[in-house]
Amino acid sequence: MPFQYVVGIAHWRRVTLAVGSGVLCPRPETEQLVDLAAANHHTCGRDASGGVFCWGSDGDSQLGGPSGSTQPVRVSTGPGVPLAPAQLIAAGHEHTCALLAGGTVWCWGGNLGGQSGQTPSSTPLVYAQQVPGLSGVVSLAAGGDHSCALRGDGTVVCWGTNIFGELGNGTHTGGGVPVVVSNLSGVVAITAGAFFTCAIRGDGSVACWGSNAWGQLGDGSRSDATVPIPVAGITNATVITAGWGHTCARLADGTARCWGYSGDGQVGDGAIGQRPDGGFEYRATPVAVAGLTDVTAITAGAFHTCARTGDGDLWCWGYNASGALGDGTLINRPVPARVGGPRLDGVRALQAQPLESQVGRLFAAFFRRDPDQAQQLAQREDWFFWSTERGRLWLPLATAMVEMGAQKLPPTVWSR
Repeated sequence: MPFQYVVGIAHWRRVTLAVGSGVLCPRPETEQLVDLAAANHHTCGRDASGGVFCWGSDGDSQLGGPSGSTQPVRVSTGPGVPLAPAQLIAAGHEHTCALLAGGTVWCWGGNLGGQSGQTPSSTPLVYAQQVPGLSGVVSLAAGGDHSCALRGDGTVVCWGTNIFGELGNGTHTGGGVPVVVSNLSGVVAITAGAFFTCAIRGDGSVACWGSNAWGQLGDGSRSDATVPIPVAGITNATVITAGWGHTCARLADGTARCWGYSGDGQVGDGAIGQRPDGGFEYRATPVAVAGLTDVTAITAGAFHTCARTGDGDLWCWGYNASGALGDGTLINRPVPARVGGPRLDGVRALQAQPLESQVGRLFAAFFRRDPDQAQQLAQREDWFFWSTERGRLWLPLATAMVEMGAQKLPPTVWSR
């Protein structure tokens, strides 16, 4: 069946709208996008030269520049001073951070809890500012109102809100000064959920800390933890990803495990809805995602999850009332459903909006190289987004969300 609820973004040069006849809209020229970070109300991309651009809501200055623009905003450190080339970007609830060459971190946007690395304040950071005292960073993660950095020596530091222990230093004291996560070393990857954080160690084990209301720390309990605790039964993880209240990992054998909240089916083992006791479904220890093998990438949205398999197929499960699963329906799926439309050969990266959006659980996105689809565009790398909210398609085309009427695509445009 043809794809529904899709938009392709060709580096902002022009946008292929997957509605009606697939109109091409002009966009300003910029370099090729090589990275994407999506959050509640905004999205940021990094181009091939390291320039960072953001679009969407700017209520907390999360776009990193003067507000009022109707185009993607080039993140800057002051009027007319672009942020130096970035190597990686991470987007949180209402803030964004970037890793620059040399291992320094710069953040902008909301800073009420110190999540942007400055003294907590109700006044957001309009321009990017360097997080003081932080160097040697090799990776970043941005959660609801906290941020974390992985350093080259395998240690992790976090800063921001610490209500549930998400900073991992054994306290509930937050702020803008990075603190070292306790009892954690040899880390190779990190991820941040709404109010919790997880890390993979070099031996493939996983540790999590912070809120555990739905078992998202994976230790078999629902007790919060202010220091890292081991996730039960995971010894060979290669990828870790966190949503609002669930966590997933890709294992070395190509299978996937998820744990935490599954009221919408986002854990992927068939659990969905309410339990006999009236509470929502959850899994306090990791469970296998049904039917998936040869997983090469996995990403958790707020209430849904998506994975890519080695044959190029994309699979999504969980909350779907906004069309985030891309299967042509609005039905929640407790096990993986194949994303509809054409085979997505050459998918290079996968991103799902990790926190809840003001218009619902907003979107999923994939990044593919495809020379001869999407209106016969010349060969290049294209971002595609899909979602619908109350029968409407929401596309990140400017600093405010642009509302378009959602329609099925003609079979001649997208076919299987």
